Order: sequence, then C-alpha cells, then structure tokens
Amino acid sequence: MTTVCLIKADQYDQELILKGLRLAWSSLELSKLFKPGESILLKPNLLSAVSAEQAVTTDPAVFAAVARLFRELEMEQPLRLSYGDSPAHESTAKAARISGLAAVAEELAIEAADFEHSQEIEFPADSSIRKLHIANGVLNSDGLVSICKFKTHALTGITGALKNQFGVVPGLRKAKFHAVYSDIRAFATMLADLNKFLKPRLFIMDAIVSMEGNGPRNGRPKKTGYVLVGLDAPAVDTVMASVTGHDTAKMKLFQTLSVLRTGVVDPAKIEVRIIDPAQDAVVKQGLLSELIPELIITDFKQAKTENSLMTSASSFSGKLARRFIMRRPVIDAEICISCGQCVASCPLEPKALSQTGREVPRYSYDKCIRCFCCQEICPAAAIQVRRPWQRG
Repeated sequence: MTTVCLIKADQYDQELILKGLRLAWSSLELSKLFKPGESILLKPNLLSAVSAEQAVTTDPAVFAAVARLFRELEMEQPLRLSYGDSPAHESTAKAARISGLAAVAEELAIEAADFEHSQEIEFPADSSIRKLHIANGVLNSDGLVSICKFKTHALTGITGALKNQFGVVPGLRKAKFHAVYSDIRAFATMLADLNKFLKPRLFIMDAIVSMEGNGPRNGRPKKTGYVLVGLDAPAVDTVMASVTGHDTAKMKLFQTLSVLRTGVVDPAKIEVRIIDPAQDAVVKQGLLSELIPELIITDFKQAKTENSLMTSASSFSGKLARRFIMRRPVIDAEICISCGQCVASCPLEPKALSQTGREVPRYSYDKCIRCFCCQEICPAAAIQVRRPWQRG
C-alpha cells in the first residue's frame, strides 16, 4: 500500500499550490526524507524550449511553489538547491529561459545544475542497463526531487513521474536508447532500472493543465486540475492515468511494472488523499479503485498507441502487422518546415528517415521501430501517428 496526495488546483495560483504542498508534506510526513545541508536537485520536465502555456514543460508556478516549500524548511543548515533537465535538442539554459523556470530560479537563488556534461556510469549486473551517460548535475547531488508534467505519449501511452528521470541522459543520447529498447516492455524495464539507480526522494506532478492527444510535445493543453505528491513514481502515474480515463490494467507500461514489481500500480493498493487548499484540509481519502468513478475525466483524449506489437515484429506475421496494421509516424507535408530535427532524432543507423536538401523528410517504414522520437521532437506538430491506411 502506498499513498498519493491529490491537490485540487484549478489554476496556476502559486500561493494556493504552496498551501496544498504544505498540507501534503504534513500528511505524508516528508520531513524525514531530507537532512540538513544536503544538495538537492529539482528535476522539472524541460522537454523543449517552449512557453509554459503549451503544457509541454513543468509550469513555473509549480516549480516556484516546490522551491519555496524547500526554502522554508526549518533546518540547522538549509538545503542547497539546484535544478536542471536535458531537452532533446536545445540547451537546458534556453529551455529554462523560454519556459519561465530560469526567472523563478534566479529570483529564489537556485543554481543551474550541469546538464551539459556527463559521465558514463556502469550499472549493476542485474540491471537491463549496462552503461549510461548521466548528467554531472545529477551525479553531484545528494538527492533528486522529480517535478514532472503529465502528458500523453505515443509509445508509453502516458509520461509523468517515472519517465521524467529519462531527462538525466544528455540530449540526443536519449534517442539512441530507443534503438536499444525499442519495445515498450524493454523501454519500461529500462525506466524502472534507471529510477532504481537514481532513487528520487519525492515525486511531484504538475497536472493542473496536462497534455492530451498527440503528446508529449504536440498535443493540446487540457485542464485536469491537480498537483500530485507521492513517494512512488508508478503509483503517482497510475493515479493520474486513471483520472484521465486510462485503463492501466491494459497498458503495457503498467503491466511491465507490475511484473517487475516496481512500485505500486494496482488501484486497490493505492490510497488517495484529496487535498483542497481552499479548505486547508484533506477533504477525502480512500482507495483509488473506489474513487475513480468520481474522479475520472471522461473527455480526455488519449494518445494513439499500439501498446506495442513490436514484440512480435521479428516473426513473419509480426512484420506484416508492422507494415499494414501498426500505427506509424506520418509527416504532413503542408505543415512540415523541413528543419530536419526528426531526421536527427532518429536513433537508428542507418536512419529510418532521410532528407534531401530542404525537401520534406521521407520514412523507410521497414526500418522504423515506432519509437516516435521524431513525432516527439517535431517543432511544427507536422508528425501524426496513424494507421497505414489512414489519411488524417
């Protein structure tokens, strides 16, 4: 059994969010997680250099409320806070500036952690990961607090608390890992092992405005009205996935985590405490399985995903399925700006995308592993996920 606090928040009101976080802090007895003088890295989602209104990145109001919460802790020595993440293409500094997080960090005297340089780390023998480059800012900290954004994702269905830690891998090195872990089960196992290695202290999710549809970059902002706080990443993801109408029992991501016994993904084993900052109280609590009917947002548009047929793609029938049935990334030539970022993001060698001059890139679908890195990174929202026979 684990507990997740669900803080009601209809808008990005920093004071109200902070009030809710204080209540969650007390309810979950979180003070014991941190020691005086520790170096704590605040790890937001900075997928790309876009404004906060697009719901791609952690909102500055949530980031500020979390930072202020740590700043006001009464300790013999204050915590030494830093922050950072690694976007797929742009620099951390640019993404932080445009998203509004840099201004908050400057105001609260939070230093930028080093996400431009990394070290190759060897993982334990029982891990699915052999070696991985991890940003120096992560390695130089005593602990990590994950401040994620809830969004849809074409490969995993949703992205939130668990996947946020993938951002400790610098830049395009993340895309290369999609080639190694091309199946969703393998990818989920890798995420589980990465989180096991990093051991984040706490997970805080910005789901006041989430992203629906063609996420995690080119979907639509959707007001969902919550900030989540928990100690278990899969549980936090399970709660918000359930709130947005996902049947987690049928999703390969959560099935894999259940088999691995990574975290808690059973709604009957997750206690939810609903906090209303306006009432300064926990207004309701109960098992997620019992609360879903009243919490569910029925009009949330989920991502188009196969939950992966790639596991059988090596067989003859699997290859036919990949060619004629499986959803795949498709470029809208009328929207494409021919920037080439999709080609650069493809983790394969030789690549499944090619481009001549300023022409619209073309896919070789027989090579494409459906990792959707191209769709995730496209700055023009020109790439959609469709069945082979679909036109729009």
